Amino acid sequence: SGSEFAKLRLIIAGGYDERVRENVEVYQELQDEAKQLDVAEQTVFLRSISTADKASLFLLCTALIYTPSGEHFGIVPVESMAYKRPCIAVNDGGPLESIKHAVTGYHAEPTPSKFCDALHDLVSMDEAAWRVMGQAGRNRAESLFSLEAFSERLEELLVACLNGKKVSSSN
Repeated sequence: SGSEFAKLRLIIAGGYDERVRENVEVYQELQDEAKQLDVAEQTVFLRSISTADKASLFLLCTALIYTPSGEHFGIVPVESMAYKRPCIAVNDGGPLESIKHAVTGYHAEPTPSKFCDALHDLVSMDEAAWRVMGQAGRNRAESLFSLEAFSERLEELLVACLNGKKVSSSN
């Protein structure tokens, strides 16, 4: 509803270098589009934030929206899940591995309407379901992407190699 929408804030945060023409152009395009869509009052742009500020944003947000296509991994969705925040990400590249659809977040076709559908599903959840999704994300981040998980997997691979076993990425 209109009153529910009025409560939402979109915070767009990321790296920014004014020496890079594309950064300057995209930043201006995003500001212009927010004005055209009449959401400028609800949109906050934060450029080149500190690690501490990023942590604060994760703790305060409802969800992360991750739009890059073709990312080979993408650490930001994993960071979001580590903070128990569901992530809505494009359905290709690294997020297909890191996010478990409808369990730790959502995969979406790279279109505004599909991202909107996923965001609607997420903000329509009751708080208990949102917390379950957040905890599932935290568990997944820890079990697959923590230093401990990486160390255990590396040790398994090294032992297999030392024992003359052929190693594949799926082992």
